[in-house]
Amino acid sequence: MPEQNDSSGRRLFFALQPSRADRELLHASIPPALRRGRRLAPENLHLTLVFLGGCDSEQEALAREAAATVSAAPGCVVLDTLQVWRGPGVQVLTPRRVSESLRNLQANLAHALAEHGLEVDQRSWRPHLTLARGVRPHRRRQLPAVSLWFDRYSLFVSHRVDGRLRYDRLAHWRLTARNGDPTAPGGRANGDRGCDGTA
Repeated sequence: MPEQNDSSGRRLFFALQPSRADRELLHASIPPALRRGRRLAPENLHLTLVFLGGCDSEQEALAREAAATVSAAPGCVVLDTLQVWRGPGVQVLTPRRVSESLRNLQANLAHALAEHGLEVDQRSWRPHLTLARGVRPHRRRQLPAVSLWFDRYSLFVSHRVDGRLRYDRLAHWRLTARNGDPTAPGGRANGDRGCDGTA
């Protein structure tokens, strides 16, 4: 198995990236009084599916091969809870319920990567979208739900440009419904009850 090392190679991860319109909805959903800490640049907002860490060119090629084998349906994630994770001090938006489509996509991707010999973080996956870092704890808040439709997922590289963290998309893969037919945005993917956060 090729050894992945965070201290060398490019830091790679797979994630869902909100559209520009979705990013505006996300920003508007946060009360001004709770917009704290070091805010992530809008183009950096994402929901991580699998973090790989440092990868060399061989491992990156394996990750791309694995991603091309993933079978999963389009779907939706409903973000409606604002909280701060005390350890890292990050402010995140999370779903109260995780849709079957999102859970299946993450599980299928993690399995494909492992089958291709890549190390996958085995800790329990907690879907979230990071908004800010260096945030002092505040009580959990329920917010008006923001529903994010997804019909593709992407491979990103994390690096710094002029001292600022930046996430650049390297590639993306489209998702199709399990019967092989694309599901149009706003529709319902097989296994989901629509964009309501329920399985």
